[in-house]
Amino acid sequence: MKSSRRLSDGLGLAGWRVAPRLPTAPFPGAPGPDPQSEAYARASAHLARWSVWEGAIVGEQDVGGGGFGGYLVSEEVFGDFELEIDAWPDWPADTGIMLRVTALGSQGFQVLVDHRKSGGIGGFYGNGIGGFHALSYNVDARPGSVTRAVHAGRRPRR
Repeated sequence: MKSSRRLSDGLGLAGWRVAPRLPTAPFPGAPGPDPQSEAYARASAHLARWSVWEGAIVGEQDVGGGGFGGYLVSEEVFGDFELEIDAWPDWPADTGIMLRVTALGSQGFQVLVDHRKSGGIGGFYGNGIGGFHALSYNVDARPGSVTRAVHAGRRPRR
């Protein structure tokens, strides 16, 4: 029998921690970026902002924040699960939901919510675990709408 529960109490961010979007090695075991490098320091300085607004978790980054963003990582570890979300990304958004992350917070499987031209929604990206993409379709989007979805391997009808 399935049971369900919310991951957020809708009031605050208890049980969550903020993690920067640090550069990662291209795959496990590969040499990683130098933690003393300027790129690493720049990414560490942009944690994004996380808050709860009207019961929903909201993630933002500073305008001109360099596109680094950041992660909100659950302090709890989960086994098998089903995840249901409602997302309202601004345009353009190159974002997603990280699953099965390492303690670093930025290595794992990312479910894509890329609401942008040639973005992928619902596909997967191996963030720091090989950089692979698994996309069932790409979207052709413009601010405020998705104009068409193109199934991987098929050409759009004209």
